[in-house]
Amino acid sequence: MIFSDASGRISDQAPQVSFLDHGFLFGDSVYEVVRLYDGKLFGWVEHRERLLKSCQRLQINIESELGSIENRIRELFQSFAKSNAALRIIITRGVGKLNIDPRSCEKPQIYMAVWEFDQTSAPTSVRIMISRMRRNHRLSMDPRIKSGNYLNNIMAIQEAIASGYDDALMLNPEGFLTELTTSNIAWFRDSKWETPSMESGILYGTTRHFLVKDSLLKEGLFKEEDLRQATEIVALSTLKEVVPVSEIRWSDGTSKNFDKPKNWLQIQEKFRDTVTSHLQSETGLVG
Repeated sequence: MIFSDASGRISDQAPQVSFLDHGFLFGDSVYEVVRLYDGKLFGWVEHRERLLKSCQRLQINIESELGSIENRIRELFQSFAKSNAALRIIITRGVGKLNIDPRSCEKPQIYMAVWEFDQTSAPTSVRIMISRMRRNHRLSMDPRIKSGNYLNNIMAIQEAIASGYDDALMLNPEGFLTELTTSNIAWFRDSKWETPSMESGILYGTTRHFLVKDSLLKEGLFKEEDLRQATEIVALSTLKEVVPVSEIRWSDGTSKNFDKPKNWLQIQEKFRDTVTSHLQSETGLVG
C-alpha cells in the first residue's frame, strides 16, 4: 500500500493527520473507492460525480481542485505499478478550530491510498442479518452522502458480528429495506431482480447504478415480507462486485439459507461485461 498525503507527497508511510482536522474531529469528510482493472480505471466518471455531489451537499468546495485530484490519482497509480488495484480518496473539510463551526477551516485536505486488489480478494458469499439499528433518515444524515461519518453502519455491523454474521441489513425509520453497511443489495423474486429505490434512503452505489441502467434491477419500496419471498439475495459494491448471500437471519430470529444459488450469475456476468466494455472504450485517466 502506498499513500498520497495532503501535500501530494507519495510514500509507503501512512500520512500524518492534524488533530485539528475536522474530518478527524467530527467525521466531516467524504470519500470514494475506485478499482483499477488491468491498468485501467473503471467508472471514474460515476465516482467523480458522486464525489462532487457529496462535497456539494456538505458545502465542501473541491470543484477547483478536481484537475489536481485527477493528476494525483494518476501519479499514485503509476507509482504503485500494479495493474489490478483499488484506491481510496478522502476529502476532509480541513484543519480548523477545536469546535464544530466549519468556517474556521480554510482549505479541504485530500488524502489517498492505493493497494493491490483483484476479485480473488473479495468474499465468495456473505451471511447477513436484519439489524435492529435503523438507517439514518434522509432528513437527518442523508445516506446519499458518502461521508466519513459511519457510526450508523458501525453500530449495525457490530450487532451482526456479535450475532455471528458478516453484515447487517438495515431498515429505514418507516420499516423499508435499505442496504448493508457497505453494500447495496438486490434479490431474485418472481423471476425478476429487485432492489430498494433511492427513496428508501440509500447510497447511490456505482455497481448498482450500472445494473439499474442495464434494466436488470427493478427499483421500489420493499419491506421484510417482500424479501422473505426471495430465492436469492446478492450484495453489490465496488470491491465485492456481485456476491451471493448464503444466509439471512430475519428480525424474528429465524433464518433462511440459500443453497447453490445460480440466477445471480446472470447479473455478475452482465456487470463484468459492462466493466470490459467500459475499459475497452476508456480514454483513460490512468492507462
